[in-house]
Amino acid sequence: MSAGKMTAGRPGDRGPVQGFFVTGTGTDVGKTAFTAALLRALRGRGVAAQALKPVQTGVRPEQLATSALADGVAYARAVADLPPLPPAPAATLHCFRLPASPHLAAGEEGQRLTVAGLAEDVRAHWQETETSLLLVEGAGGMAVPINEEEDTLDFMAALDLPVLLVGSNCLGALNHVLLSLQALRLKGLRPAAVVLMAPEEPEGLSAGEWHDRERVLADNPEFLRRRLAAWGEDAPVVVLPRVARLDAAGWQELADACAVLLPALSRHVPSLTGQAAAVGNEEPLPLRDRRILWHPYTSVVDPLPVFAVARSHHNRIVLDDGRELVDGMSSWWTAIHGYNHPRLVAAAQRQAGRMPHVMFGGLTHAPAVELGERLLTMLPQGLARVFLADSGSVSVEVALKMALQYQQGIGQKQRTCFLTPRGGYHGDTTGAMSVCDPVTGMHCLFTHMLPRQIFMERPSCRFDQPFDPASLDDARRIFAEQGERIAAVILEPLVQGVSLENSGEEPAMLMELETAPPANGGSTANITASAAPGETPYIVLAFDNSVADAEIQSNLTVAKDGSPMSINWIANDGDIDPNADINATILADMKKSADDGKQYRMAVLRLKEGGNYTVNADALSFSDEKGFAVAPFEKLDLTQNSNTLTGGVKYPAENTTYTLRTYLGSKPGEATYLVDEQVVNTTQDNTVNIPTKGTLMPTGEYYVSSFLMTEKTTAVSEEDGSTKNVTVLAAIDSQQFATPVRYTNNNPYQPNAPTSATLTFTGNEVMRAEWQPVENVNGYRVTIYQNQDGVWVDTGFGYDLDKGTTSIDMALTVGGEETPESKNLTANQTYKVGVSAYTEPEDGAKYYSAETESESSGVFLPEYTPLNLALSVNGEECTPDENGVYHAYVGGTDDDVLTVSCQTENVTYKVTRMDTTGEIAQETGGTYKIPTFEGSLMLKIDGKKDKDVTSEFLLVSRDETPPVLTLSDPVFFADRDTGEYTITGTADAGSEILYGENGRTQAAGDGSFAIYDKLEDERETNASLYLRAKDSAGNESAPQLALITRQTRYAVTVNGSYADVSGAGSYAAGSVVTVRAGSRGGYTFNGWTADSSVAFDDANAAETTFTMPDGSVTVTANWSRDGGSPSSGRDDSDPRYAVGIPDKTENGSVSVSPKNASQGDRVTVTTEPDEGYELDSLKVLDKNGKELALTDKGDGRFTFIMPAGRVEVKAAFTEEVKISPFRDVPTDAYYYEAVKWAQKKGITGGIGDGLFGPNQPCTRAQIVTFLWRAAGSPEPEGTAAGMTDVAAGSYYEKAVAWAIENGITTGTADGRFAPDATCTRAQGMTFLFRASKASADGALPSATWPPTPTTPKR
Repeated sequence: MSAGKMTAGRPGDRGPVQGFFVTGTGTDVGKTAFTAALLRALRGRGVAAQALKPVQTGVRPEQLATSALADGVAYARAVADLPPLPPAPAATLHCFRLPASPHLAAGEEGQRLTVAGLAEDVRAHWQETETSLLLVEGAGGMAVPINEEEDTLDFMAALDLPVLLVGSNCLGALNHVLLSLQALRLKGLRPAAVVLMAPEEPEGLSAGEWHDRERVLADNPEFLRRRLAAWGEDAPVVVLPRVARLDAAGWQELADACAVLLPALSRHVPSLTGQAAAVGNEEPLPLRDRRILWHPYTSVVDPLPVFAVARSHHNRIVLDDGRELVDGMSSWWTAIHGYNHPRLVAAAQRQAGRMPHVMFGGLTHAPAVELGERLLTMLPQGLARVFLADSGSVSVEVALKMALQYQQGIGQKQRTCFLTPRGGYHGDTTGAMSVCDPVTGMHCLFTHMLPRQIFMERPSCRFDQPFDPASLDDARRIFAEQGERIAAVILEPLVQGVSLENSGEEPAMLMELETAPPANGGSTANITASAAPGETPYIVLAFDNSVADAEIQSNLTVAKDGSPMSINWIANDGDIDPNADINATILADMKKSADDGKQYRMAVLRLKEGGNYTVNADALSFSDEKGFAVAPFEKLDLTQNSNTLTGGVKYPAENTTYTLRTYLGSKPGEATYLVDEQVVNTTQDNTVNIPTKGTLMPTGEYYVSSFLMTEKTTAVSEEDGSTKNVTVLAAIDSQQFATPVRYTNNNPYQPNAPTSATLTFTGNEVMRAEWQPVENVNGYRVTIYQNQDGVWVDTGFGYDLDKGTTSIDMALTVGGEETPESKNLTANQTYKVGVSAYTEPEDGAKYYSAETESESSGVFLPEYTPLNLALSVNGEECTPDENGVYHAYVGGTDDDVLTVSCQTENVTYKVTRMDTTGEIAQETGGTYKIPTFEGSLMLKIDGKKDKDVTSEFLLVSRDETPPVLTLSDPVFFADRDTGEYTITGTADAGSEILYGENGRTQAAGDGSFAIYDKLEDERETNASLYLRAKDSAGNESAPQLALITRQTRYAVTVNGSYADVSGAGSYAAGSVVTVRAGSRGGYTFNGWTADSSVAFDDANAAETTFTMPDGSVTVTANWSRDGGSPSSGRDDSDPRYAVGIPDKTENGSVSVSPKNASQGDRVTVTTEPDEGYELDSLKVLDKNGKELALTDKGDGRFTFIMPAGRVEVKAAFTEEVKISPFRDVPTDAYYYEAVKWAQKKGITGGIGDGLFGPNQPCTRAQIVTFLWRAAGSPEPEGTAAGMTDVAAGSYYEKAVAWAIENGITTGTADGRFAPDATCTRAQGMTFLFRASKASADGALPSATWPPTPTTPKR
């Protein structure tokens, strides 16, 4: 299936949908505007595209063609001026009034949308509309709900169209776009393009804030391009401009910007470039599959047909032609919860994001342990370990090997075969194939290479049939004949329904029961039940087999001597309530006798005591009844006397031969070693002698168990349908004895036991087991026992160790759910160990000695509580990283000190060098002198409380490089009234900023810092402050001088005003000033004029406003005499006044032009400081001594507006204070003045991090950019498109275009500009010459070229 096509086709129709899905990172990010612009770009190129809105909310259906809220209206307006092109430019499938998400808007109108329904609607629309491409726009973002279970992402996955992701180019765009891209990737969708819409331009930003904003907006698309490339995505990233008005011109501007996407989009939809025919000729996926893949269970030469799958959901498989299949076999039983289950998908995504796979060799992780713990809660008692396998076949292989290992471990090496019913299937690997049916299975071809196993007849009864005991006769026969060869039985769970725990065999008590039926059935009977001491009386009632259990339970009542009895109905013996009067159960399909031939449903009432009972079945009738006592029948009655058992069989059956088997085991009731088997010729006076030595088992103490067995004959069905009788030996009773017996192994391979074993607590929830070595052994087995209410219980945890190991440290081990065979090792418990030696001769078997146990009182294992150690170096607190390792940095001195402390009392410390393992001596109060080292030094710090030790690691690194401190500006301004100021800058992240005598602050994680203070003296106008940065290693930066000057208010002079309140006065920069012209008889107001720093709100209004600039200003109200010419607020006859300047000024000179001026004229004051000096102050005072506002024109020139009267100019010069704008430009360097001038003029901002790079070579792009900026950065008329290596959007693009237009450069000989090539001195001089010549010819503005560097003024 090709990308860009939704597989909705059928044979003979238009085929799959062609198009794109347009979605956004959120609501109102501009996806509708983008969709409309892309639609215009496509239709303007003759592509019959249509924009489709599957769900439109917030609009009534009758308003779809008129409402501004309808996206279809925007689509239509975008192409309204283009030549008509079928089909209609827009279409909407569903429309709802409520402006909300689709699930809510549809629900408000009683409808429910589904992903399947919407996808089918889009398919149908595609089939019915003569469009060559659809732009499907979603509603809101990708997570917007369609209904309670499905969202827009599901809809997008159902359509499977390439995605056009739209977001806003703003602060936070990276987070929104990357999250959206990750969501697409997790859903299997690929982005065709990422589009960023230019945001609104905010108002009121300072120059610095504007610069920062532009930097962020420029980085967003670049970062996304790099990230997409790293992900292997070829989606382009474009930024669409913001247009002032969405008219035809505005839509065309957006469409032109979208046009750059079309080559990339054509890779997804070839019809954009006329390649639609090629798509249909693609080789179908099934044919490609047939050439390359070999599927399971089919021929590679003539394989079965396959169907191409596009996706899956719930219990459905969707083929690539749109048909859906219901998966009735759960993908070979692996998708039992359905496809794409949200919890399973989320779990897989979370795990894949953390660690997709980690081998189990010596490693573990939480998901595996937690899975094992949950599985153990579902398993029967006795199963306490989980082995994780990656397939069913592998799990069978592991189980087979476990069984063989177990048999080898207990010395039963002859048990190498497996028993399994015929007809089974267990997997495709070698071991698994060996236990599959060798005749009817799929693996008969491999029979000659597989191990030969033992196969039994499969049980003939089914799930829906009563269990027939005879169905297991073949298994009984095989166990009788070949039981010593069988290592394990392997069954198919749930398929055959075999259960060994409830085989359907009735208790011998009931099989032997014979009742005396009365002449007629009844519903009431009086029964006398009696029992000897130690025996239990029963009443058995036989009902018709068709009667339900619930009917019997609800109708049956029992009374004793007239008093009602309570009945406790139970399912098995484990549910017996000893306090209940009667415990009762019901057995179906029972036979009373061999002669009867009928089946009954029997109620068995277990009585608490004998007596006279009345049984009432109400509406039911029972065919017979009987009271009897059970001991039970055929009871084994033996007595132990040391190593001898004597006794016989109590209540034997007539004409029955019994077999008595006796076993020894390490626990009471265990039957591990068969030590005696005899035929019981008489039911009394039998003797069993327990052997005291031999080679059967290790030396040690064992418990005795005996089993009474008899032969049972049953019919077994043959494959041909015939039956045969099979006799098996079955156990009918057993007896266990509490007194252990001693057994000595005299096998030459039997090792001696260790002479002693000890267990000690070493701390941190660790116990150490030690034992004496034994000669001529191969190893040792260590078993751990836990004291449970005074009884030592084998925990199931232990170790097999080689002969060279005579001690082991055992850490606290936590397993799954506890079982009788496996106890968790937990803290605050008492333990002991048993140690056995073993030999392993050439026959492969292991022979174990008796177990030597540690001290019987055991060892208490207390819970470990870690200490909270605090580390500091040279007084600086150390903090750990994500791996728990602490870090510290020291400088170049050798007096560094580590301090260790803890709130817990009575803690001792130990500090060790990890490179030499040498211990560092403690000095005083938990302090340690850090030794001399180079680079870095790892220290281990141990805190010990009693026997528990907490260890921390500290990495000390030597850092002798001083930090760098850079001020954001050399001069900082204090508030005029309060004196408050803020000094800002950057330093190494986390370093301490020292200032003044005792001032301290901290640099943030990004290195920025700010110091807030104030000028205390109201008369203080200037101050200075030295700052240094100090890192954690104690290194200090070079001091930086910050100059502080108090801000002043600036004067507004209003000339030509006839208003009572003209607006003249003193204002702070940034405040709004209102000026008024008033009215003047015989004159008409002709507008306001001022210098370029003033921008009037309305210069033609007699009363207007402007924002106060950073400096004094003069504004003039202009008038024209009624019937005359305009004037600047005065007549030609207005008087002129003198501008006085000092005859002599020390360290500089002052000049003015003109020397005489009329009121309202602009006067220029020029100051020239002597070498090494700079202007300190300049004032112009009117005749009343009031200071006039000055406008700084730069380069020592200032202007003011002449008042009505003489003025005096006063100037003072002071010794120049040199402050370099860059850290690497010394103030005494020959190029200092030039660099300072270039920085102030905006010609260069350096190379970053406060550096200029004076010794670095310049590229051709940099030189041309310097010249362009020095000329005032004029906008070029054309572009540098002729230079193929000038990247669009690069910092030098406009500079190169300007240089080409003005003849400064023509590029290199091969038609390129070579922007990154080093600019030679010859090239630089040529550029400068041509720029100067162009200025002389008038090509460049004379006001800005050539530039004249001057000494910057304060």
